[in-house]
Amino acid sequence: MPRSLARWIALLNIDEATTATLRAMAPLIKAHGDEVIGAALSPLTAPGPAPIAFAEPASIERAREAMRRHWLDYVFAGRFDGEYLAAARALGTVHFRLGIDPLQFSATYSLLVSGIVDLVCRHFAGDVQRQSSNIAAINRVAFLDLGLASAVYYDACLGEIDDLTYELNMSLARVGEYRDYEGGHHLIRVSRMCHALALAAGQSPAWANALQMASPLHDIGKIGVPDDILLKPAPLTEAERMVMQRHTEIGAEIIPDHPSPVIHMARLVALRHHERWDGRGYPGGLRGEDIPLEARIVAICDVYDALLASRPYKKAWSRKSARDYIAANRGIMFDPRLVDVFLLIQPSMERIQDAFADPESDISPATVPDMLRAMRSEFRPLREPPRVALPAREMRAP
Repeated sequence: MPRSLARWIALLNIDEATTATLRAMAPLIKAHGDEVIGAALSPLTAPGPAPIAFAEPASIERAREAMRRHWLDYVFAGRFDGEYLAAARALGTVHFRLGIDPLQFSATYSLLVSGIVDLVCRHFAGDVQRQSSNIAAINRVAFLDLGLASAVYYDACLGEIDDLTYELNMSLARVGEYRDYEGGHHLIRVSRMCHALALAAGQSPAWANALQMASPLHDIGKIGVPDDILLKPAPLTEAERMVMQRHTEIGAEIIPDHPSPVIHMARLVALRHHERWDGRGYPGGLRGEDIPLEARIVAICDVYDALLASRPYKKAWSRKSARDYIAANRGIMFDPRLVDVFLLIQPSMERIQDAFADPESDISPATVPDMLRAMRSEFRPLREPPRVALPAREMRAP
């Protein structure tokens, strides 16, 4: 049984006595269920939005049969396992895809439960104890059943919000990317690699999804770095490097300090993705696990992708060289445990690189629209040599 389902069953006190009561009612439901279900579905044939989905008699008949199977095969069989969970959610999914309003779906389900309660009361007339125990069992499973089915609507709304958040983040991140050399699909590759690494490192799917949405904003602060530094096709001077490093703090100024998990994560990533495991990073010189996990993940994926890309000041590295660089900086620049996981899932990272390879022709940073310069006009910009030596011309943070 899925853990989340088990928690709900325990919360609603659906115990062995409850399931035994439900099974005892099964013959009654089997004999009279059709009339109860028919009465519950009758509003769907009335004028309104529902007839669009249930215009044909066959549609109502399919809905009747699906509901009958669900109640007899699972609910009144006392069967609350993984298959029941899938079946309950399937009921919600079908109605959602047909465009049935969630309030109408809940109302129809409530009519069904009311009809069953009325049937029980009539059948056990005079036996108050049997009526009470049966109605209590029905109410408990009704809360569970309707909650699981209607959660599909909630999940769909969250999915739309997640999609919108991701698109907005990608659009905002592109503002910074179009000014830099990191065009093409850099943001997509980094976000996908961060998602894969987070899952492989043991984080929950929800956390990994949030990081995938947040990570594209890691370099948004670069819109506050002057063009003559950001686009310089040569190594930076020490003074220029100090200005460039300010992009992390600028990013944290741009992204609001907001309790939304994705926005909060994006702000942490923007501020901390250049911190190093050995404490020699910037802007705060944080060390080890004091660096937020999301920033440690982005650091590895961002550097790996940047090493594989060609820049005016460096040639693209081979995948083996980039992998060796990450491995050599285990416990120096990068979280050693995350490096081990990254190397373990290297084939997955290479598949992401292949799936989102940059096109032959890409947008040149020399064609920056005046609009983008205007967007950053209000921002004013206020040595981390790796252990593995790079050629002098490549001594630049990716």
